Amino acid sequence: MMFGQTYMDKVSKETCECINKKNIDLKSSDVDKLQVELGLCIMQSYTKFSNEFPKNKRLDFSDSKQMETFGMEVGMKMIKDCPDIILTLGKSYRKNTLNDESEDDLVLDSTTVNTEEPDDDITITGVYQGSKTDGFYYITVKESSGKINQMALINNFENSFLILDQVLKQNDKVQVSYFDAELFDVKLNRFVTVKVISDIKKL
Repeated sequence: MMFGQTYMDKVSKETCECINKKNIDLKSSDVDKLQVELGLCIMQSYTKFSNEFPKNKRLDFSDSKQMETFGMEVGMKMIKDCPDIILTLGKSYRKNTLNDESEDDLVLDSTTVNTEEPDDDITITGVYQGSKTDGFYYITVKESSGKINQMALINNFENSFLILDQVLKQNDKVQVSYFDAELFDVKLNRFVTVKVISDIKKL
């Protein structure tokens, strides 16, 4: 089930604003508390914009499948609006999976993102081939070996302006650091491994 772009964008942005106003320290915060607060923010945001949803798209809170799908849709959009929140939940999800802990029955369970630790960042050098938007904002880098890498811009970092402000031009030589993350692809209905950019430098 897919929800319309306009009102879902509003719910996502409102949810991010709601959780950011709580000033939760993502590095030291109790993730269970973060999940609860985020779930409350999502419901608060939905309530605010519920009148903009078509009648056949409005939530039936007794329909667990619809609620799960809604949480998945909001979470995917939040990756663009406040990726730090979703990535924090994803790291917790990964640790819980490795420890064989049970999953929480929360709205956002199906939107979690599995990520490697920052120390696992990989750095490559190559030629910038351009960018595209396909769910996420991707760039293409070609290594000297001929290998083509597609990498997603999800996190904000010091040099992200090189991509967003189109400072980089085709065939510029770049050095890119990235880590592998498992993001939930709504179209494929499964997690897929994506190279997420953590830094980029023009050489």
